[in-house]
Amino acid sequence: MWASRQLSGSVGAKLSRMRFSALAILVFVVCSSCDFQPTHSTTDVQGGSQLQILPPPGSPVALHGQLSVEGSKLIDACGRHVQLFGVSHFWHTWEGSEHWNQDVAAWLRDDWRVSLLRAPLAAHPNVEGDYLLAPDSSMAQLRQLVEGAIAEGMYIVVDFHAHKRYTQEAIEVLGTIARDYGDTPNLLYAIWNEPEGSQEPGGPEAMWKVIKEHAAAVIPEIRKHDPNNIIVVPTPHYDQYPEVVVDDPLTKENLGIASNDIMYDVHFYAGQHKENVRGRTRRALNAGVPIIITEVGRTAVNWGPENTIDSASFETWMDFVDSNKVSFTKWSLSYRVEKSSSLLPTAAAQGGWIESDLTNEGKFNRAFFRRRGEAFYAQEACE
Repeated sequence: MWASRQLSGSVGAKLSRMRFSALAILVFVVCSSCDFQPTHSTTDVQGGSQLQILPPPGSPVALHGQLSVEGSKLIDACGRHVQLFGVSHFWHTWEGSEHWNQDVAAWLRDDWRVSLLRAPLAAHPNVEGDYLLAPDSSMAQLRQLVEGAIAEGMYIVVDFHAHKRYTQEAIEVLGTIARDYGDTPNLLYAIWNEPEGSQEPGGPEAMWKVIKEHAAAVIPEIRKHDPNNIIVVPTPHYDQYPEVVVDDPLTKENLGIASNDIMYDVHFYAGQHKENVRGRTRRALNAGVPIIITEVGRTAVNWGPENTIDSASFETWMDFVDSNKVSFTKWSLSYRVEKSSSLLPTAAAQGGWIESDLTNEGKFNRAFFRRRGEAFYAQEACE
């Protein structure tokens, strides 16, 4: 049924629907008089320590646990090559910001059957409410979705969503999230959404040097608090040149620390990016570069209402993505007037959406993810 949430009925799943703070208190009250103990320490996140809860049974994190990178593959706690998939929220500043919450994380898990969320924290000059102009409210909104994802056992890409380089701001955002939530296995950190740069000869290589400098500053700050979760590094010109990594990867010499559990980002929009970007991605994968695709769409570009859908190109891309078991998130969970948006303005802030709350692309997305979710959620949990 469209409006029925498919919850497991277990105590863990019921508890997970409560607000994050209330759940943490309840876990401690219950555990103070019984043998069960949380698997992680639980303390105040605002004070710089970390708060953790058990993921609901059957949730993505309960099934797969701590992620890591092995060669070009994303590996779960059992050593299995895992492919995560899901939907990206829109910039936190614009239409759909009210959907950055735990209820929506649960709805997307149980109704859309996704396993991965993406939280694009906008850092763009002159955008009202972005991190550069409103850091406190921006971080409060980000925390709400991160805490909701953790409570619901969802993986989430915390995306520093910028086109220009803002290294210190990326450190502030991602270092804080790592400090406060980094010993949960739910997080992936995207350190710079889409660097600009030239496609002219030598342009991608020049931009890659800038990206590496940024990474060398940001990654050690994340690793001070979180030694294990995946870090996503962008590639040049809006994440379209992953092959630059083949001959010049990030190393311990670049970072000053171990370069484990790093993946490299690719973005594509099926109407515009075809075999040119796919071929570069294929060369990177064949050379052992671990790839994740944190932004995909069926349109020519990610903005505007007059866009066109290229279903054939998208299917070709998905054949490639699935044959390599590359994880991805699709743009976007928003009611902004754009062809890629999934929602209409009637979509409630807490989820529970019916068909009339979805755009045509939203109806496609729900069906697309539900088909994938059948096999994903049928997997055995890691012991």
